[in-house]
Amino acid sequence: AAAAAAAPMGATAVEPAIALDSSEGATGGLITADEFAARHPGPFELTVQPKDGAAFVLVAEVTASVASIKDKICAQLGVPEAKIKLRTDAHAVLKNEHTLAWYNI
Repeated sequence: AAAAAAAPMGATAVEPAIALDSSEGATGGLITADEFAARHPGPFELTVQPKDGAAFVLVAEVTASVASIKDKICAQLGVPEAKIKLRTDAHAVLKNEHTLAWYNI
């Protein structure tokens, strides 16, 4: 895992199938995606918790799109992307076109 000071903000709960979690909790308001990416360079571990299944870890960059994270999850679980919706405690369902940094994850 990335060092606590450099780890992105936590992500959780998913509907209907996946929960995301990183090693740092929410710390307040959002900053721009560029600023967030500059503060959190390099890969970090993202824990994925399927609604019905064992958690697993993905390695990701904060500059990764939500769509690319979904692709990794689909490959791991063998489910179609249409079955996966990602969300965090702080956000509604994450949109494919945005990056993790856009959501400060």
